[in-house]
Amino acid sequence: MEKPVAEFWKDKTKPDGLYSQCTACAAQREESRRRKMAEEGATRPPLTSKKCSRCHQEKPAGDFCANKRSPDGLYCQCKACVAVKDKERRVREKKRQRTQEDKDPQDKAAPPVMTAHNSFGQHGPLQPSPPQVYPKMEMITLPGGGKLNVAEYVTPGHHTGVHIGNYHFPSQTLRYLEPQPSRSASANRHRVHHSQQAPFPGGQPLQASRGTPPCSSSHSTADPT
Repeated sequence: MEKPVAEFWKDKTKPDGLYSQCTACAAQREESRRRKMAEEGATRPPLTSKKCSRCHQEKPAGDFCANKRSPDGLYCQCKACVAVKDKERRVREKKRQRTQEDKDPQDKAAPPVMTAHNSFGQHGPLQPSPPQVYPKMEMITLPGGGKLNVAEYVTPGHHTGVHIGNYHFPSQTLRYLEPQPSRSASANRHRVHHSQQAPFPGGQPLQASRGTPPCSSSHSTADPT
């Protein structure tokens, strides 16, 4: 049956760029396939044993994790093999991380920065404009004995985050520090009040060492109170 082009899905692998079946026929075919699989699963007797694809041993069905995507409802590998595979993966990832840290010592210093970044804003205080970026994270000790100034990696006004070694810290923190023009004056006063009453532990936060303040001229830097 001839149908309009709009009733076909796009398929770049086909010469004409369209799927061979219309959307209605494709949906009907998929529904039929699902019903057939459901009927087969309901009539199929439960497995008592299964052969593991990793160790190639026949084991009881209780030694396999459930998997709804599998036709028999069980994972292809037994629990013991999955545990061994996960352990090997963790060892491999740890080795890769150590090699990467040896190449770039900043990667060794990045995890504590990530921890401070993720916990930022959970303590309550907020800073007024202009933003004072990454409090008490000015110096992170590097493995070689040097120091890393986090503020040197921050460019206010460019919300692309911070890159330290191979780690990337998103820009939510930078936006979170700015009084938002869409907020009411009372909301911004509340933010400034908390920043003054409950500063971050360990002292006042840093001013970024480069870049321009992100707030426009329409934002007042004076105390809203």
